[in-house]
Amino acid sequence: MPKASRLSSRLRTIESVLGGRWPTLLGFLLMIAVSLAALWWGVERTLAEKREAAQALIVQQAVSRTASYAYQLEDLTSRINDVADIVIQRWQASPGGVPLDDLLVGLLSARQGLYVIILDADGKVVTTSFKARARSIPDLDFFRALRDGCCTGWQVTPPSFGPVVGQDIVRFARRLNKPDGSFGGALVFATLPNVLATFQDNSVMGPRDFVTVRLLDGPVLTTKLGPDQPKQIFYLENPKFPAERGVLREDGSKFKDGHARWVAWQKHPALPLVALSAITEADAMADFNETAESYRQVAGLATGALLLLGVMMATATLMFSMRQAAAEQVRRTYRMATDAANEGFYMLRPEFDDAGALRDLLVEDCNDRGAALFGTARDRLLGKHVGSVLDRDLHTRLLDVCERAMRFGSVEDELRMPADSRIGASWIYRRAVHAGAGIALTLRDISALKAHEEELNRLANHDALTGLPNRHWLTHQLPLAIERAQRGRSRVALLFIDLDNFKLVNDTLGHDAGDALLVEAAARIRGAVRASDDVARLGGDEFTVVLENVDNPQAVDPIAQKILQALAAPFPGLESVSGVFGASLGASLYPDDAGSAEALLKHADIAMYASKASGKGRFSQYETAMSDALLAKARPEAQVTAAS
Repeated sequence: MPKASRLSSRLRTIESVLGGRWPTLLGFLLMIAVSLAALWWGVERTLAEKREAAQALIVQQAVSRTASYAYQLEDLTSRINDVADIVIQRWQASPGGVPLDDLLVGLLSARQGLYVIILDADGKVVTTSFKARARSIPDLDFFRALRDGCCTGWQVTPPSFGPVVGQDIVRFARRLNKPDGSFGGALVFATLPNVLATFQDNSVMGPRDFVTVRLLDGPVLTTKLGPDQPKQIFYLENPKFPAERGVLREDGSKFKDGHARWVAWQKHPALPLVALSAITEADAMADFNETAESYRQVAGLATGALLLLGVMMATATLMFSMRQAAAEQVRRTYRMATDAANEGFYMLRPEFDDAGALRDLLVEDCNDRGAALFGTARDRLLGKHVGSVLDRDLHTRLLDVCERAMRFGSVEDELRMPADSRIGASWIYRRAVHAGAGIALTLRDISALKAHEEELNRLANHDALTGLPNRHWLTHQLPLAIERAQRGRSRVALLFIDLDNFKLVNDTLGHDAGDALLVEAAARIRGAVRASDDVARLGGDEFTVVLENVDNPQAVDPIAQKILQALAAPFPGLESVSGVFGASLGASLYPDDAGSAEALLKHADIAMYASKASGKGRFSQYETAMSDALLAKARPEAQVTAAS
């Protein structure tokens, strides 16, 4: 019998067995196929959203970690540069010997891994901040390069053995010129490689994460690994970072251990350095992968159940009772899948008033997780109106979301919950979809994710000692304050505060007393200003106050005087320095004195130095003459430098 005839015969046999019921069976099988497609579409869509959120968090963590590391590295090198300028000035005045002890306060000591060395033109040691292991150096590459005029600024070298220190060190070296411009020697700030990595707390790092500082041309200066990392993790080839900062996903083929990572980098603004942090994708996505596996396992169970149901229906009768049982089985399978998830699912029926406005929502169905979010059981929530379960404010907000879903098809957002809310979460993700005559609502507790985001933001923007906002916060918020002043046609005033004789406290009473003084000073400044004013610590003994909605320049003086009075009062435990401790203040205003955040900060700093120059413990508002005076003072120094 031909193949076509055999197939036709089998179809006639099936039709004779099913009679007129085969369209119903076909429709049922089609319903199973659609259900499977909808189930897997919903699972994969949910996982895609979770994957995107997890990757966004990884990127945020990498960028935040890099920004924090780069800022602290820049702060250290900036302080090294400031000390170096003073050392060079003293060396030019007295090449035979330069006392270093009073200059290194605030920098790392030799015990902590930072060494200062002055070499003469022959490579002999002139002065050190520690007990030198050798009194001269061989013809090392860095010294020869400085002698040959390799660079005008800092020369940074990869780790290599330093005979004077007696260990492997990273060198920050500058050429010393005699008055006639000839080579006079070298100033070297040498640091142990691990010192450059001490800024990063590895308690916030994954086991295979790392942060590192590299030279722009590739060599690694230092690397800090995650906890319990058994071996070094490096790129197989030196990476290239063309932009000043950024973040990208690096394939595992670029690393020795073969693990893909998200890498964020930020270049140093003045030195040929780049700080980067790498977060291992496999570790960071582990929780998501476990969630995805559990979702797919549940969906697989549901798929198997639905396929089994189809086979059963294909071999059973199509009587009404069997169709009802099959439908119930489908619902039970779906319930198993949704109840295993972390989201609350609800099917809501809208109810309208006589004017056609949405009045309330009836809960037609929900899963156990959805009922738990409302603090009740599923059987108690079914058939209830949402208005009888939620307080008035949350009920109004839910009606608003559902109205927008009926208008636009679907709506999703995130909502902070009131502290006294019946819903047991501080943050909720909501998604409402208009489906036929009803609304499908999804609620997910995202409190932990939001708390983690807020903690990352707090760590990046607040000073660990005083709890005040830090320089990173100021650089982002001051431009926003200026934008608000532009829109409102008002003024912004910036107070720059520097504690007078703070070094005396550290030198006489120790750094613990200095830290306690900074904490108390921060509290006094905060207490002396208005509740709407922002106080920030820039670093060391420097603070700023941002005053918005300032009516006129004269309005700043009473606030500044109140701060001076608060800081001039005796500090508990510091009676030995009473009478000499206080603060100097400077202020500049937008738009009177500056047109940008950078200029506003610079002019306030200049005004503060004018206060110090006039006797300390004073307040000065910025005037153009102050900048002219600084330029006049700097011009002869620049001429001397050019002549040399």
